[in-house]
Amino acid sequence: MLNFVKKAFRNFFEFILWFNLILTAVIGGIVGYNFGYYFITTGDPAATGAVLGVIIGLIVGLLENIIFGGLIANFLRLCEKVESL
Repeated sequence: MLNFVKKAFRNFFEFILWFNLILTAVIGGIVGYNFGYYFITTGDPAATGAVLGVIIGLIVGLLENIIFGGLIANFLRLCEKVESL
């Protein structure tokens, strides 16, 4: 049962990291669209803001995944090392 829970947690953790990355990109696009619609005055402001928002959202999502995901991944790796002793 413990092996099943360990594998299930790893799969769930991977899903959460991907979901976080996609969600931050979408939220960045929505915020960027609204920002561009109201504050950018040249070109196609909504599209420009949305593209910039998605890029910023991806960067923020990657940083979140590296910081928080890295901590949990190191903890999981440490647990594997301790089990093998």
